[in-house]
Amino acid sequence: MTFYDPNGYQLTVQQFIDFYEPFYYLNTPNVGRRITARNKTSHFIETTIENILLNGLTQHDLIFIIAWKIGAIDHQASQANNRPAYKSYFNRTLQFVDQYNRLIDVNHLVNYLQSDFKRLTNHNNNYLWLFNQIFNNRGNNANFGLVYCLSLVYFFSNITSPIYDKYAHIGLKAYLQNVAPGNIVSYQQIQTWNQYQLFCDSIKQIFGNQAIQRNIDRSLWVYGHFFPQ
Repeated sequence: MTFYDPNGYQLTVQQFIDFYEPFYYLNTPNVGRRITARNKTSHFIETTIENILLNGLTQHDLIFIIAWKIGAIDHQASQANNRPAYKSYFNRTLQFVDQYNRLIDVNHLVNYLQSDFKRLTNHNNNYLWLFNQIFNNRGNNANFGLVYCLSLVYFFSNITSPIYDKYAHIGLKAYLQNVAPGNIVSYQQIQTWNQYQLFCDSIKQIFGNQAIQRNIDRSLWVYGHFFPQ
């Protein structure tokens, strides 16, 4: 089991990070048709995310981190102006139509998170309870699904409960299946908390700790794009 570069050469974990992480950011070479300026992140936005994780989540951060996860951040404009730029005035309306033409309305959820913020931060490391509180208080908007709820658990847990991403999951599976870039990985999107726990187990198996740092998250996201689905 190992990581590989695009030519099939084996990489250590540090070499894996050094090679793949840069492609996560704007103003770096595109990787095929799957990683382009459309889905890359600005350094400014990622630094803002890291500062939230370093200093702890506040109520003021909630709209920003939701926008970051659902794709409602304009990374090009944010990078140019050194401040978060939101697509479709998401920071005002709390509504966003995603790339699949689904309406994501988080008005009810944001109201809940802000009103119950203190109770949610006092979770005593019970992340299943935290997940259930978020998942069950989304209002009637099923488009803010399990993966988005897990992203909020990630911030409330200060990275101890890892963020979930489809491509990071594919990257983990590729390592465990010893598959080199360009080949098909056996992968299935998670649908339940128990499946998420298996994802966490894969992280611990590879990195020794499920509370992995952002540089590994970023590298796994890029790596996962190298495997056709």
